Amino acid sequence: MRRPANSILRAAGVLAACLLAPWPAKADPVAQYTVVLESPATGRRLSMARGKDAGRAPARVSASSLAVVARAVAATQQPVLAALEAGGATVLGSVRNVLNAVFVRATATQAEAFEAIPGVRSVTPSLDLEPNLDAVAGAVGLNGAGLRRPGLSATGAGIKIAIIDSGLDFYHPAFQDDSLPPLHGYPKGRPEHLAFANSKIVAIRSYMQLQNSGDPATSAPDDNSPVDFSGHGTAVAMVAAGQRVESPAGPLEGIAPKAYLGIYKVTGTPGIRQSASSQAVIAAIDDAVTDGMDILNLSIGQVAASPWNSQGADCGRLLGNNCDPLAIAAQSAVLDFGRVVVAAAGNSGQIGER
Repeated sequence: MRRPANSILRAAGVLAACLLAPWPAKADPVAQYTVVLESPATGRRLSMARGKDAGRAPARVSASSLAVVARAVAATQQPVLAALEAGGATVLGSVRNVLNAVFVRATATQAEAFEAIPGVRSVTPSLDLEPNLDAVAGAVGLNGAGLRRPGLSATGAGIKIAIIDSGLDFYHPAFQDDSLPPLHGYPKGRPEHLAFANSKIVAIRSYMQLQNSGDPATSAPDDNSPVDFSGHGTAVAMVAAGQRVESPAGPLEGIAPKAYLGIYKVTGTPGIRQSASSQAVIAAIDDAVTDGMDILNLSIGQVAASPWNSQGADCGRLLGNNCDPLAIAAQSAVLDFGRVVVAAAGNSGQIGER
């Protein structure tokens, strides 16, 4: 049976319309990006001013000197912030000390366009970093559950250790020590968090606001307080500086029981967002150096695929773009501010990763 000619023509027209119609646009997902500026951060400027590049060791600077330079860095961010917002970005925050950078939420298309903004060096997606702590005592030559060697004279007195992690169980007896002398100018942190401070805990900050995407489909609200809901940060703080307590495993004592602690919460609640964004960790490092922390502990991380100062083709980015802004921030804490940064190597050595 032959089809009528007009039926065939109608079918051909429908097929042509389908073939010529535009395909549905591919979704342009929203993500978080670190926008690094060309202008040097506060730490780099201070190092250049005191001749650090000529081999002089980093030195502590006064709060007033730091503030003056930080204001100059903030001024370089203003035109970039305006351009980012004009380009559709949601600005989440910024840092000035170990890195001159702005944190934004944007689509991939917008992020690519931001690289053309005058004053911008690189635009890098935020990374998710996992908590790391399988074992420590054997690796550093300490004994069993007690952690601290019997008869060890050093106690960490006067040292301030930043625990950049999941927060703290602030009422645990290991972190109560009325024998420690008060520190001038402390505690530091947001007013609503200072109720957790005591003679041992001298800085308290939370970065949970940098953890959520802002998209109801891909994020969930988390607790913004500095309280630890996973136990990871509390365990790390115990290893570093907990005072002697009794436990089911026997007596426990941290390596530096008379050290002060700064608590910088960057990971959230298990089942909601237990990983840390690289933006939260950068912000914590930035605050820890200006809070006067001597040692910054990060039992958090990922496999390092390239050296800290890699850029451009080293990681498949445009020429001059930083591969890892977090690594640059940690390096600045050491080179520009004279801090000790202790970062986890990870828990993946048994599968051949470094």
